[in-house]
Amino acid sequence: MRERNVHGTGREGHRREMNMKFYNLKTRSHVDVPESSVKKIKMERNTKSGKQVRYALTAEYQGSKLYKFVNEATYKSTNVPEG
Repeated sequence: MRERNVHGTGREGHRREMNMKFYNLKTRSHVDVPESSVKKIKMERNTKSGKQVRYALTAEYQGSKLYKFVNEATYKSTNVPEG
């Protein structure tokens, strides 16, 4: 995650917006997405050997749906809404 100063001054009291880095498969490049556009999802499925849980962050960026698979600790510590 990267911090971006919304007002460009760097002084205290100004709101800072965090960016998250995603890989865009369509353009084959990394993109920085504002944290306000990111949602987290939890995918569960049943397999023969039990239940599988996958955690991901998702975002929409310039018309492309982006996914970033993360571990459980990152999923829980990320302060974005569930989608």
